Amino acid sequence: MVRISGKITSCGKLALWQRACSLLVGATASLPRRRSVAKSNATITAMEQGREWQLGLVLFHSIAKNQINPDVISFTAALNCCGRGRQWHLALEFYEAMLRERVKPNSYVFNTMISMFEKVRKWQHALAFFTEMASRQVQPDVFSFNSSISAFEKAAQWWLALSWFDTMSPHEVQPNVVTYNASISALEKGSQWQRGIQLFKAMQMCHVSPDIVSYCAAITSFGKGGEWQQVLLLHDEMSKRRVVPNMLSFNATISAVDKGGQWQLGLCFFNSIAQNKLQRDVISFTAALTCCGRGQQWQLALHFFGAMPRARVEPNAYTFNVIISMFEKVGAWHHSLSFFTGMASRQIQPDVFSFNSSISSFEKAAQWSLALSWFDAMSEKVQPDVYSFNSTISACEKGSQWQQGISLFEAMTKHKVGGFALSQDLYNPDHPCIY
Repeated sequence: MVRISGKITSCGKLALWQRACSLLVGATASLPRRRSVAKSNATITAMEQGREWQLGLVLFHSIAKNQINPDVISFTAALNCCGRGRQWHLALEFYEAMLRERVKPNSYVFNTMISMFEKVRKWQHALAFFTEMASRQVQPDVFSFNSSISAFEKAAQWWLALSWFDTMSPHEVQPNVVTYNASISALEKGSQWQRGIQLFKAMQMCHVSPDIVSYCAAITSFGKGGEWQQVLLLHDEMSKRRVVPNMLSFNATISAVDKGGQWQLGLCFFNSIAQNKLQRDVISFTAALTCCGRGQQWQLALHFFGAMPRARVEPNAYTFNVIISMFEKVGAWHHSLSFFTGMASRQIQPDVFSFNSSISSFEKAAQWSLALSWFDAMSEKVQPDVYSFNSTISACEKGSQWQQGISLFEAMTKHKVGGFALSQDLYNPDHPCIY
C-alpha cells in the first residue's frame, strides 16, 4: 500500500497523471473495497499537477461513493484543483463542505485558498480567509502573508500590503524576498515610491538578497520619482551582485531614465537589450518610441516602428498613441493621420487619447474640417472629454467656423463636460480662442 502511494506521488511530481491513474486502478482491482485515502489523495494531486484538474475533482467526488471519508489532505488536493482551474466559486463550496464534514482546516488549506484568490484578483476574499485563520487558531506563515500581500498589490491596496508587512513581526514570521518584492511593488503602484525605496533599502539591511524582481520594482519606484541617477546605480549594483537583467528590468529602466529627461540614455538601454541576447517586446519598442518623442526624433521613431514587424512584435493601442502624440507635438499632422488610420487596418480600437492627439494635430495645422470629422467619429465610439472639445473648438475658430465652435461649446455645457473656461472667448468675436 505505502509503496503504491509513493509511486503515485512520484508520478504526480513528474506530472504523469495517466501513470498515476493506472497505478490506482491496478491497486483498486486487487483491493476494490479498501482503496486508501492516501492513494486517492496522491492521484488527485497528480492530476492537478498534470493540469487535469477536472479529473482530479471527479476522483474526489468518487471517494464518497466508495465509502471513504475525505481527510484534510483530500480537501486540500481538491482545492488545489479548483485553483488550477480558477474555479473559486467551487472552491468555496468545497471549503463549506469541509466544515460540514468536521474536517479542521489547517494552514495548507488557508494558504491554498488565499493563493487562489490572489491569482483571480479577489483581494477581499483573500483578506477574509487570512483573518479567519485567527478565529480558527491557525498560525499564518510566510506563504500566508506573501499571498495576501500579493493580492493587495494586484488590487492597488498599498496600505493593506504595508499593514500586512508590518504585522509579520508580531506573528514572528520573517519576511523573505517574495514578501519584500510584493510590498515594494504595491507601494510603487500606489504612488508611494519613497516608501518603496525605503523598503528596498531595509531589505538589504535585513540581509535579504534582492533578486531581479526586487530590482525591477526599485527601478520603477525611482523612475516615478525622477531619480534616474539612482536607476543607473542600481544597474551597477545588479552587475556586482551578478543579478542577470531581464526584459522587465530593461523596460523599467528605459521608462525611468526617459521620465528623468534622459531620453538618449533610454535609447542606449534599448540597444543594450539585443546585446544581452534578449528579445525586445512591445513594451520595449513603445518605451523607445516615447524616448524619441521626448527628444523629438520623429525620423528615428519611424525607424523603430518599422523594425517592429522584423522583430515579430505587434504594436498595440499604446504604441500608436505614443507615436501619434509625438507627431502632434512636432506639427506633422500628415503622419498623425496616417498612423491613426493605420490602427483600423490592424484592428486596434482607438481610445480617447488617440482621438485627442489627432484632433490636436489637425488643430495646430488649421485643418478644421479634419478636426471636426474626427470629433464626430469619436462621439460614435468613445466619450469626448474637455480636451476633445477644446481642440475641436479651437480648430473651428482658426478656420473661421465660429458657428460650429459655438455649437460645440453649447453641447459641451449641455453634457456638463468640465473645465470649459478656455472656450468661453468664442462668444467674443474679436478675441481669439486659445487652446
